[in-house]
Amino acid sequence: ECIPCADSHCFKEDIGVCYEARWCDWCEDGWVSINGVCEQVVDSSNCSEGCGTCVSGGKCTQCESGYSPDDNYGCIKCGENCSYCNASGCTYCKSYFYSDEGICKPYPEGCSSYNKSPKLCTYCKTVPESHGVKHGFIT
Repeated sequence: ECIPCADSHCFKEDIGVCYEARWCDWCEDGWVSINGVCEQVVDSSNCSEGCGTCVSGGKCTQCESGYSPDDNYGCIKCGENCSYCNASGCTYCKSYFYSDEGICKPYPEGCSSYNKSPKLCTYCKTVPESHGVKHGFIT
């Protein structure tokens, strides 16, 4: 037996998508699912710092670049050269940087891929033959 969604803003292609008529995974445009309930998106000027999209009550649903979600529907500012972070620090750094105890550090000079444990340059950048380097690699 089909049970309609209890939330009138819950739908996907004109079909309600709910779990046991209480939990909504997909909401109509302008609404987002927070803990299975559709909540209306508000103007971003009402959002907290670092939040690009939020719902009434200030719950952030999408953080701006350089910020990552926290456990309370807010956003935390990531450190320099960090793409994703949490309260402990950076968990994913931008290209050519690695996370060392939550801080993004640059790869050693000449590395295009780096493994921090053990500290090893796994791939080197190619260089022009004019630099006199054998086989075009820095080692």
